[in-house]
Amino acid sequence: MLPILSQPFDAFLGEDQSKSSILLSTAYSSGGSSNLYIDKLGRIRQIDGYAKVNASSLTTNTGASSVKIVNLFAFRTTTSGTFTRQLMAVLDDGADEWELWYSTDDGATWNFIVDLGASSVGKIPIFVQFGDLLYIVNGAMTARVWNGTALSSAGATQLAAPTITDAGAGPLNGNFLWKITPIKTDGSRKASSAASAVTPLQNRRATVAWVADVDTDVVGYEVSRTRGTGKVFYFNGYVNGRTTVTFTDQKSDADLIAGRPLQEHGDGPPTGIYVNVAHRGRVWWLRTDTFPRRGYYSDAGDADSVWTDDQYLDFTEGEEMGDVITGAVGDYEGMLVVGLERSIFTVSGTGRVIGIEKDWNKRRTNAEAGVAAHRSMIKVPKGARFPDVDGRIVETPANMVAYFTPLGDIRIFDGDNDTVISHAVVDTVQGFNYAQRRKVWVLKDKSRSHITWFFPSAAATECDTGVTWNYEAGTWHVWEALNFACGVEVESATAASTLLVGEARIATGGYVYTFFSGNTFDGSAIPATLMLKPFWAAEPGSLESDYGRLKRFRSAILLFETDASPVTVTYGWLGGDAGDDDAVDGSTTVSGTSRQPLLTEDSNGPFHDYGIRQRVSTSQSSGPWILTGLRLNYQVLPGMKRTAA
Repeated sequence: MLPILSQPFDAFLGEDQSKSSILLSTAYSSGGSSNLYIDKLGRIRQIDGYAKVNASSLTTNTGASSVKIVNLFAFRTTTSGTFTRQLMAVLDDGADEWELWYSTDDGATWNFIVDLGASSVGKIPIFVQFGDLLYIVNGAMTARVWNGTALSSAGATQLAAPTITDAGAGPLNGNFLWKITPIKTDGSRKASSAASAVTPLQNRRATVAWVADVDTDVVGYEVSRTRGTGKVFYFNGYVNGRTTVTFTDQKSDADLIAGRPLQEHGDGPPTGIYVNVAHRGRVWWLRTDTFPRRGYYSDAGDADSVWTDDQYLDFTEGEEMGDVITGAVGDYEGMLVVGLERSIFTVSGTGRVIGIEKDWNKRRTNAEAGVAAHRSMIKVPKGARFPDVDGRIVETPANMVAYFTPLGDIRIFDGDNDTVISHAVVDTVQGFNYAQRRKVWVLKDKSRSHITWFFPSAAATECDTGVTWNYEAGTWHVWEALNFACGVEVESATAASTLLVGEARIATGGYVYTFFSGNTFDGSAIPATLMLKPFWAAEPGSLESDYGRLKRFRSAILLFETDASPVTVTYGWLGGDAGDDDAVDGSTTVSGTSRQPLLTEDSNGPFHDYGIRQRVSTSQSSGPWILTGLRLNYQVLPGMKRTAA
């Protein structure tokens, strides 16, 4: 009688529990598994579900059309110690309506703001909060700013451009521009006027004239001018009195640059900005159709004040011709990280004018792959764990930026180099729909140490699949049937962290869901599958895998915890050489109550192979389950070798 051997797969992390056994988290195969994650105790468990927040589907205010939710943003301001929280949403009907809405109760009820029409349909909005203002762009419209009660176009109200006339002989030589800045009674500066026309002068003086500001708080004006060969404005002189509106300019360039550089330009960002991001006390406005590799930076402390003729960096080197900016992350180790589709740049410095130069330092990094979409980029903390190409768990030595690439992988970036971290889910990620890469987005769940990238799979036109990186455990998980176009982690007066996601399908309607909550996918059972890596078993008295001998696999014992009773599972088995998605060689369905061992045996007899792969599938809608342990019973058959001696 051959001895029956038993191999435990223990679930709990820690040195003692892992002796003489295989951790479930180690045996777990990301490929072939779906809708699972590993909890803080190292147990494999089914993900929670999601449920509607708004009871009835949102439709457009203009025409009551069905919509998808293309972005969500948590907007929070503080006034006198009181928090004001608003959930912002953009609704797209796919035809001619693209609307901005807000909710003050985390999505249960909604208030209409504006319909921006057909020109914005299909566009992905990007939000950035700067102080108590929210700035919105989408690649088509004029940048908008929301203050919690009203929406307006970005950019200040300006005086008209001053006019310039010849004032006789003088020291001015070159092509000049002027701006006028009104000064208020408290000494503060208003936004500057529009710039004058470019005025060429040779050995002349100039008379600058403008229309008086109607604001009675204005007590005077600062006049600023560029050098004859530059575009930086410097303080030139002061005019006292609101109604005094002329100034004679006879200051040489050498004297001019000793003045204060202008920091209140007042011009709004260009129309059609695709990406905005906060960095170093400014907002950067990145990419237009006209200049797809250009990034404009605002005046310090004033997000929508930009001098577009000079306050920009162009992210073009030889290899970037034909490339476009796709995203950015601000305030990463003091740098701005700008992603193009095929490369990554960093920008250090503050933008302060030193003499006639600005101290930005733009550098093309050694990253080998660019960024698929702005919403696919996220910061990750030092000590995040991931499996490398050899399957070894490594830790990040510093804070990193993680992002989804157009090549169909996920990488981390350390400020100079990139490293692929998605080896465990390579087939799933590479199967994404490249044509819809701009829709890829990422959601961070700090409470569970999860970062999930959602993307359209295969021929899907909307996001339907997620891959989740548990950066604490260093594992990857595939989540399927999740049709979310956007999401956000919000806090409220009663909860530190709630995940809200937006419906990606117009046919389903405009719903916001609470994610990782409840036992169903909005009423449908959650299909979950656990696929284990190949197990080759061992001879009696040994813990080493035996690849050469045929085994008789007789049964498995599974131990579950669940809120549901009973839990019903299908246990299947495949040969050791089987692929993640191959059909099983045999299976059986068993059920039992929580913490009751489930014995799985096939009525057709034991399974014979050199190794075995195991698949556990459930479709529970009455409560999530946790697989806390698995024991495999088998016999090693003597005299049977896989290959000839």
